Amino acid sequence: MKTWLQKLENTFRRMMEGRYGSDQMGFALLAASLVLSLFPYTGLLGMAGLGWSVFRMMSRNIARRQAENRLFLEKTEPVRIRTGQWIARMRNRKEYKYHRCTKCHTLIRLKRGQGERHLKCPRCGKEYTCRT
Repeated sequence: MKTWLQKLENTFRRMMEGRYGSDQMGFALLAASLVLSLFPYTGLLGMAGLGWSVFRMMSRNIARRQAENRLFLEKTEPVRIRTGQWIARMRNRKEYKYHRCTKCHTLIRLKRGQGERHLKCPRCGKEYTCRT
């Protein structure tokens, strides 16, 4: 015999058949809505974002939602790349020191604890000395 939790799960699964569901844009919209609803004058805007997020999840127009998500991912790619790189630098900060070239601003990763090093930028070729 099925428990009430299994019945609820099956009911929800049947309801979501043929629907779009969640994606990266939906999660970002949901997070932004929750943050906006915390502040006193933006609560209504947060509720509108929450409604739009639910609408997108329940939509049966899958091609349109996929196009929206693809456009969202294209527009947010530079921010997502920079954030991912920053997280990687923070994770590796005990092992490596990151130095930016003064001429072309290329980020160069150096092993820590090697003292003073003479470097040549791989991109522009400028030579300089820095401590690790």
